Amino acid sequence: MEDIVKIKKGHILITEGDKSTSMYLLKSGLLKVYKDMPATKGTYAIRTIEPGEIFGELSFIDGKERSASVKAVEDCEVYILDYSLFKSMLGKQPKWIRLVMKSMSSKIRDLSEL
Repeated sequence: MEDIVKIKKGHILITEGDKSTSMYLLKSGLLKVYKDMPATKGTYAIRTIEPGEIFGELSFIDGKERSASVKAVEDCEVYILDYSLFKSMLGKQPKWIRLVMKSMSSKIRDLSEL
């Protein structure tokens, strides 16, 4: 693991449309994943993230913009997983593993845009 960060209730950890440099593992607390809905000036809740879950991995893997925002529903502790460490570890794996990961992230992104 990398750094542990304390996040206060109400803090937005990930903003839809941002570039990715990290993915995360929730140690404690509860987070909400949502998309802004400009037409209605509201938000659409996608899911909650509970302790033990990894999040932010989609754009981390495919290098595209964040597909949704993540906000703390309560005070949280989050491990930050840095891209350079991940890339180094991934570089030791066969190339086909990277291709599978990119293919899966592309399919997930396509589904999340429906």
